[in-house]
Amino acid sequence: MTGYAIYPAFKPNGRQTSGWADVDGTTESYEADVADDGEPGAGVDRFRLLLNGARVTGLDDHLAGGNIQLHKQQCQ
Repeated sequence: MTGYAIYPAFKPNGRQTSGWADVDGTTESYEADVADDGEPGAGVDRFRLLLNGARVTGLDDHLAGGNIQLHKQQCQ
């Protein structure tokens, strides 16, 4: 991961991470955007993934399960 920031489209519960990933031996850029919009059974968390700028999943793709949780920053 080379970047971490608040993601304005999902404010105030959104975060964006970015960096580089190994995809079948090739280095590719990625961006993952997440939103912690509710606890299990009470709200829908969201996830968006781009690989080399191309959308893999979108903002309107709601997660069917799981529990995204934001944690306070521990280091600088």
